Amino acid sequence: MKKNLIVVFVFTTFLYSCESEPFVEDEIEEVEIVVDLIVGKWHLIETYVTEDLIPSGCERFSWEEFMEDNSLKSTIIGASSSVDPIYCPLYPEDGWTWESLGDELYKIKFLDEPGQIFTIYIEGDNLVFEHPDGVTKTIYEPWIY
Repeated sequence: MKKNLIVVFVFTTFLYSCESEPFVEDEIEEVEIVVDLIVGKWHLIETYVTEDLIPSGCERFSWEEFMEDNSLKSTIIGASSSVDPIYCPLYPEDGWTWESLGDELYKIKFLDEPGQIFTIYIEGDNLVFEHPDGVTKTIYEPWIY
């Protein structure tokens, strides 16, 4: 009798463990991958200082690329000596990074330096940088070359 009771117990336990619900694909939770708005390659098109357009010469040659891994690269391609280095962003070395601080604020820094905080947002298709000096604004379009 005792042996029969153990067999019934083991059989009931086995049946109970097999009663789990089958896998249903509808129950898979979709995960939305969010890529920051600045990620991509951007071409400098305009620089303003206190609302005045500043022809720096960078517009034809400069691009910046914000990577998903928070690194930053930029260059000035084939620029002539007439390019004004004050208004031409240039981050050619490895070690430049960007960080989203929220509310359109981004920190851009080199290695362990403290960096600077920019206000960056999308206006139309363009990326707008408001510089920490409060008077300089640079505008980029998506790189399509």
